[in-house]
Amino acid sequence: MAENEFGIPDYDGIEIETRRTYSKSAITLFNATPDGDELFEIERLKNAYGYPCKKDRRFKVLYVEAYGNKSIFAGIKYQYKIEIDRAKEKIYLCVHDRNNNIIERKVSWSFNYIKERLLLKLNYLAVINA
Repeated sequence: MAENEFGIPDYDGIEIETRRTYSKSAITLFNATPDGDELFEIERLKNAYGYPCKKDRRFKVLYVEAYGNKSIFAGIKYQYKIEIDRAKEKIYLCVHDRNNNIIERKVSWSFNYIKERLLLKLNYLAVINA
């Protein structure tokens, strides 16, 4: 099933998520475009840290699942981790090399932006197991 990438709830103010009953996969609740030095930060990240697409190696892709409690590889060169800076009220995506040395800590999301996205999309959430 295709993901709903609209920034508003699915039906009458309710965000509807479906999943298979015994699935252990995560549910994507919303997407949030990060802030950074450039206008198109996602494109910059893909160009800088992406890896060849399996279907067509002429193109780079970057798919990252990042966590705050551990670094995760995306591709074979770079690791990613989420870092929360409560003083600046920002959530950073940190890029590390294979030896866990930090390469970059520029891309971020403000607490206010995440709060706005949550309140807009997820005031009411219905999870339907099928």
